[in-house]
Amino acid sequence: MRKSLLFVANLFFLFSLSAQKLEGPFQATAAQYGDINANPLDMMRENVVKIFKDGYWIAASFGNSVNPFRGCTGGRFTVKEGKYYEEVIFSSWDSTAANRQFIFDCTVTTDRFAQWGYVNSVKYPNHLVDEKYQKIIPTVPLKNNSLEGVWYLETTVWDGDNPFHSKIEEMKIYSYPRFAWAQYNAVTNQFIGAGGGTYQFDGEILVETVEYFTYELALGTRFKVEVSMKPNGTMQQVSWGGRMVEVWSKVK
Repeated sequence: MRKSLLFVANLFFLFSLSAQKLEGPFQATAAQYGDINANPLDMMRENVVKIFKDGYWIAASFGNSVNPFRGCTGGRFTVKEGKYYEEVIFSSWDSTAANRQFIFDCTVTTDRFAQWGYVNSVKYPNHLVDEKYQKIIPTVPLKNNSLEGVWYLETTVWDGDNPFHSKIEEMKIYSYPRFAWAQYNAVTNQFIGAGGGTYQFDGEILVETVEYFTYELALGTRFKVEVSMKPNGTMQQVSWGGRMVEVWSKVK
């Protein structure tokens, strides 16, 4: 009897650990920010997508016909004992939140995530954040998963010029069926730009369908990129008809 109870307890412990694992793309179904309460109908008019991958996250608000891109924020995260620890690296809404960690109560299941608590920054002191998310399930399988993960841009070559190294950081997350990237200045905390949408990859050709983009690219564009994985663990992406070559390194 005692062995049976121990076996059940171990199963419950393992189930609790798996339930706490937060991974993949989620879409908000309801949210409240301060005094502003966004009901499910509001969520249908605008997309709030939050991607969690390998301890990093990017969230973006987009899709409103009047304002297609509302904003983007991201950083690192951990989940432990019913608490969600969110470190902000960049934010288009609030640069004073960068390099700060906020702690929320949370619930995590295989297909749902909720966080609630208060943000305290210079711009938004004692600011309520209460969000409910549902996991985004792909309708077709991913052909090749070697892009899955978190990447940082190392160099860019445009039109054959010398490799361009910038003080601007660029982070990109692939978590099928979503991708998201953001550019920011890690020294000044300035947000630079962002983009995201859905993707498919066959091992050589990456196709990104753009749903939001802060530069001049039409929404809905199917952006084709040639991808090659290098022996040193980096990835090369060639796009714009060969005019742009990027080298990315994967976060371990």
